[in-house]
Amino acid sequence: MTLGDIVAEYRQKNNVSLHGFAKKAGLSKSYVFSLEAGCNPATGKEIKPALETALMCCKAMEMDIVTFLRKWDPLLARELQPKVAVKPSPAPSKTTDTDSHSPTLYLPAEVPPGVEVTVDAVLSAFKEKRLLILPSRIPCKGDLVYTPVRQYMMPVALTVTESGGGMFSARAETCGTKIYSIFDIGRTVFLSRKEAQHLVDDWLAEENPILRKHPARND
Repeated sequence: MTLGDIVAEYRQKNNVSLHGFAKKAGLSKSYVFSLEAGCNPATGKEIKPALETALMCCKAMEMDIVTFLRKWDPLLARELQPKVAVKPSPAPSKTTDTDSHSPTLYLPAEVPPGVEVTVDAVLSAFKEKRLLILPSRIPCKGDLVYTPVRQYMMPVALTVTESGGGMFSARAETCGTKIYSIFDIGRTVFLSRKEAQHLVDDWLAEENPILRKHPARND
């Protein structure tokens, strides 16, 4: 579902007007209309909402972030499912105005222990520029990664043995255990053999000028 589909479904189910939802989400009425339509009526261009907009809508719908992600990106939700645990919020108290129907999402090593990943927390982190968007995924335990070895002029496959906190270790019989950071991905370690082979091809071209003029890459 698109964000517009989710908002339209919510409004229809809860009998919320376009104006009422826009005011609650802190968005303009015309933008919410375009969001539900999927495009800008004036230009015909597709509406591509920013993360902050999506979180503002999520908060306005009083929807917990877990349910929202399942609706907005089912593939991401399925990938996260084995790694997350949903802890129901405590029973409402007369002395607090806590959003009692919003469960809390706890992620593994990517988030420090005890930090609650709620809509408000993510929205605050976004506004305060505390969110880090990585150029690639972080390998998980059991995944294969590939590192080019100049001695053999070929990529070597390593099995990830530990992963967390932006670091991961991987092991192969030929080169032992190596420790990498997320910033090594795409430079000294790769997520596919094909990507690693490109660096090997560059090494071969350096040693053989003919290969440099006529690189043999199968892209």
